[in-house]
Amino acid sequence: MGEKTREFDAIKTKIEKLINIAESMSAQDALQAYEAALEALELSETIKYKQGINNALFYIGESLYRQGKIYDAIDNLRKSLNLSEELQDDLVKSRALTILGNVHLYLKLFDLAFYYFKMALSTCEELGRFESQAMILNNVGEIYRELGDYERALESYGRCLDISEKNNFVRVGMYATTNIGVSDYETKNYQAAIYFLEKSLVTAKEIKNQVIEGYSTRYLGLIHMDLGNYDQAYSYFQAAMNVFRNSNETSSIARLYKDLAQLEFNHKKFDQALDNLNKAIKLMDTLQDDRLTIVIYDLFSKVYDDLGDCTKAYEYSRLSIDLRYVKENLEKEHRLKSIDFQVKTWDALKESENYQRINKKLQEKTETLEKVTKELQKINKEVKALSDMDGLTRIANRIKLDDYAQEICAKGFKDKREITMMIIDIDNFKEYNDFYGHLIGDEALKKLARILEKSIEGKEGLVARFGGDEFVVVIYDCSIQEAKDIAKYVSKTLKSRKIKHEMSDVAPYLTVSVGIISKVPQRKTTYALLMDFADQALYQAKEKGKNQTEVYES
Repeated sequence: MGEKTREFDAIKTKIEKLINIAESMSAQDALQAYEAALEALELSETIKYKQGINNALFYIGESLYRQGKIYDAIDNLRKSLNLSEELQDDLVKSRALTILGNVHLYLKLFDLAFYYFKMALSTCEELGRFESQAMILNNVGEIYRELGDYERALESYGRCLDISEKNNFVRVGMYATTNIGVSDYETKNYQAAIYFLEKSLVTAKEIKNQVIEGYSTRYLGLIHMDLGNYDQAYSYFQAAMNVFRNSNETSSIARLYKDLAQLEFNHKKFDQALDNLNKAIKLMDTLQDDRLTIVIYDLFSKVYDDLGDCTKAYEYSRLSIDLRYVKENLEKEHRLKSIDFQVKTWDALKESENYQRINKKLQEKTETLEKVTKELQKINKEVKALSDMDGLTRIANRIKLDDYAQEICAKGFKDKREITMMIIDIDNFKEYNDFYGHLIGDEALKKLARILEKSIEGKEGLVARFGGDEFVVVIYDCSIQEAKDIAKYVSKTLKSRKIKHEMSDVAPYLTVSVGIISKVPQRKTTYALLMDFADQALYQAKEKGKNQTEVYES
């Protein structure tokens, strides 16, 4: 008996060492963290050591997430979450919930991300883990930033940074500082972005956090690419590449190859661009990241289009469209699984001793489950409204557009009615922003959004901001002629408003180019396909001199 106990303790000690290695390597080398956690899991299972299994599952999930193996990460994190409930291990539970929030944020499933973050925040409050609470505030800011609501994003980052500075949470403060820099980059406030990203880069090097070191360096490269500084951008991208190679961040390496390809493409270095894209797509075989693959396919298509190879350009455009269709179905399936998992988790929680303990505390605080439920319903309602709205223009955002367009295409197919898709892009908007400033640029976007809403009054349709200065209009039962009339109304109204644009190469006032597709959907006609057709028409409008409307004709 004594020999067996000594053997068990020896294996347990080895497991704890492996878990410590996985934890210490989690922000430095995702592959080493994974290998240590996997070995810990195998040893824990041989001696049926549940605590070891739970910790190992968490670090396997976290390291898989950092390697870009998204869905494998989710499976392991959910297993860890279930086991945490059984073991009443609130520490691992809070960590698993936080990473699950991050994963769903990356997948742009914002309602699920918010759900996991709120659950994690509640658990951290129970444990008094203030550093983790600050980190979750940072993560909630990420949701707002992804949705384009930079005001609320910066508010969340600011709260996180304030807590971090008061309590000397250097690591968490570094994350918030980085994300403030990224927000400034996305709103084209480049000088501020450089300040915050360089600040976070210094901290990352000091505390040897290669995740943020690589992340901040990459964004500094993106800034210089936007500014047209080839040498500086290339230097930052190479520096970031070295960091991510050292930390085995495969997904980040693939993304950097895409960035380098974009840089070379911008400077008409097509051979180098194709070389980097081929390196990126080769890495995608090991990843579970359809979003990045689609971006790479789209860039392939643009490069070949500029080279005059229409066959190759079409081939990659086709691959992109097909993958969008697969991605849509996969995300629907994943959302259903996530909802089912939430229901099962809640049912299991109600049966556990942990729930009884939590419920007793709630009763002691004179709170009732009814009040908690109402609060959750209120939060869910707010998140749903936020998830559907563009933070700047207050019209529908891309998430709402995706859902609406899929439904309207299905309806058009059923009723044999034409669906019109219009993509509206402001001409020379980068020059407008650079000359007048981003605040004036934001006002121009808001004005265009109002004009577009007015243009489809009385029709069954939706106006959405697709991103940057690009808007999409989807209309049910709308002919090409009606769509042309709408585009004419938008252009005429803009002209009458006389919004000055001294840097335009088209007119002295703000103008738009419009691409239109109008067709009765067939069985295999997807929203992504219509978008691609409308985008091709928009491209033609730009090529023909801008400030005009083109209709896609097959």
